Amino acid sequence: MTIRSLVPRSAVPSFLGLRQVGVPEIRVASDERIPEKFIVTDCSSVLINLRDPETGTFKSSAVFIQSANVSRVFKSFFESIWTQAEPVTEILPKIKAESQRALELMSRLGFTELEKRVYSGLIQQGFCTIEQLEQELRIYDRKRTPSSREITETLHSLREKGIVGYHEILEKYTPLHPENVCKQLKDKL
Repeated sequence: MTIRSLVPRSAVPSFLGLRQVGVPEIRVASDERIPEKFIVTDCSSVLINLRDPETGTFKSSAVFIQSANVSRVFKSFFESIWTQAEPVTEILPKIKAESQRALELMSRLGFTELEKRVYSGLIQQGFCTIEQLEQELRIYDRKRTPSSREITETLHSLREKGIVGYHEILEKYTPLHPENVCKQLKDKL
């Protein structure tokens, strides 16, 4: 069985994280090219994740369609995007460089060392819980691992500064894309 994924450019690293995206069967396309999330299975079924009509965000509502004809249409749509999308491994260097620029701007603007470490950990991990972020910092960050309380307080501070988002239902945090962080912080210099 082959699994291939298309993700919108804005989802790397915000949702996937830089550590999770080394799989060669992930390609990245512009956000406009992927209007809805969907899964095609066995060339006979399609699962479509629906956006909330008011907010435009994906919620827990989906439609399951069992039809070979509909499946062929979605598979064709997927293939047309796939051939033009970039392998995720090709965009990683650009995102890593942008992440470094974001961290440098954070330093120049007086962000704490822990704020920078937590943001960097989120960039590596992507959409995650406090526990997953704590594990990320413990494994990959050679410095003392901050406590859950310190991480929670730091995430709250970063949320207030608009650098981190939070999904209340899933209780997960996501970093603002480094490109957007750079734009936001440059305005404060």
